[in-house]
Amino acid sequence: MIRAALLVLGACGPAVAPVAAPIHTATVTPVASANQEVHIPIKLVAVRTTDTISVRIDRALGTVTVPIDPSLHLGNSYELRIYPEGQAPMASANGYASGTDFDLGEHHVAATARRYLVELVLTVFETDLAPDHMWRPEQGARYKVLWTNTLRDTVD
Repeated sequence: MIRAALLVLGACGPAVAPVAAPIHTATVTPVASANQEVHIPIKLVAVRTTDTISVRIDRALGTVTVPIDPSLHLGNSYELRIYPEGQAPMASANGYASGTDFDLGEHHVAATARRYLVELVLTVFETDLAPDHMWRPEQGARYKVLWTNTLRDTVD
């Protein structure tokens, strides 16, 4: 009789299903930390015409590995500054984006001085604030810069 009960229990497919649950749960447990490769711009292109400076990121990319917390949101930011030689910045722009793809487009600035220094500060960060309209990721309690670099070019 005991033998028959075991046989019936073993033949019951759905009764075995809970055994698989711990395996599924283990695959979705977040990792405490990880590394991620990020493609980063390595060159700034600043071109001068008669009355304008155009600035963009060159298509050539390098790679860096940054430590990340998978429970946080990755983002990037840029700050562009254009200085007439020996003076304070005459133009600046900045922005944030979620993810790690730097795409600031092309900026155009009126040029009247002879020579300009162009600086572009690029940053990869993580934050606990989810991206949204008017996102200010640095206000997050867990905001952390993972990588930063300044690209420079001079135009005559």
